[in-house]
Amino acid sequence: MEDHNGPEQSRIDVKIKRDNLFKGGLEDLWDSLWQAIEITCNKITSHWSIPLTKKLNDGNSVIRVTAPPKEGIMAQPDRFLEIRLHREERKIVVRLHCDSTPSVYLIKPDPSAESLRFGDFGSVAISEKLIAERLLELNLNS
Repeated sequence: MEDHNGPEQSRIDVKIKRDNLFKGGLEDLWDSLWQAIEITCNKITSHWSIPLTKKLNDGNSVIRVTAPPKEGIMAQPDRFLEIRLHREERKIVVRLHCDSTPSVYLIKPDPSAESLRFGDFGSVAISEKLIAERLLELNLNS
């Protein structure tokens, strides 16, 4: 069958395309998140002189970013952000030092179905949101 936009794609074809995207794309997405986190941390350290420590665990499933306490607050522990990849569930779970409830971002195809995203965010956008806005409480819109 054809419609005005060309051949109609069957639901089976869409499912096969989506499954193939998850097979190779999940590791690529995780790697791109790690690269985006490194770049984001380097920019923040360079511009605002905030020393950030970033670490990817040996199992390649947890990214941790640590920041020093806010200035002027004595005896406060370092602030941290932990991003844990759950491959089977196709999601990341984000914990912040000050939050008792973690945030969950489902990994899903972007609207073009050519790549994967963390909810509505690409790697760079989620990296900046989590590190700059949530961990460091920077306002990126002003």
